[in-house]
Amino acid sequence: AADWDDGAHFDEGALWEEDAKAGIAADVALSSFPLADLQPSDAPYDLGSTYWEVDLGGGADGSLEASAVGEAGADWGVVAVAWPPSGPATVVRGRGPGGAAVDVSLPLQGASRVVLGVADLGPVDMDAEASVPRRSFTLALAYEPPDPGGDDDSADDDTSPPADDDTAPPADDDAAGDDDAADDVA
Repeated sequence: AADWDDGAHFDEGALWEEDAKAGIAADVALSSFPLADLQPSDAPYDLGSTYWEVDLGGGADGSLEASAVGEAGADWGVVAVAWPPSGPATVVRGRGPGGAAVDVSLPLQGASRVVLGVADLGPVDMDAEASVPRRSFTLALAYEPPDPGGDDDSADDDTSPPADDDTAPPADDDAAGDDDAADDVA
């Protein structure tokens, strides 16, 4: 966060010293997407993270799609953060087991800076006193342009009437002609 702290996450994040900030493993340009099989030069240890900064090239609408697959033996997390020029950041998170894809979709509208991190969350039975191995992961990044219709939520495109539409006549319990008394409730 440091000098990009929006005040919503760390009260004093903007006061962090330069050498206390998390290092960025790589800068990638949105204009170079899609990117596949990105790997850190130094794989993280248990509870370690690797961060990537995305150059938006002056801004973008649409969304950044990230998918990470970490080595087996640990759970993995992905966090993506988009900062606008002012106001709170947008944060999305995903988590999953090693060997499975952990996917997140980050809206970019109004963002001026994007950073994403991939974390080795360690095994469920992790022994903090034991030797901690490094585990690697692969990361794929894609850009999804905005929907030209302006509606990014395809779930809302269903034109069927809602299930609780009270303009429909009540259902007839005996429509099948069974005239079963069990259908009649007093």
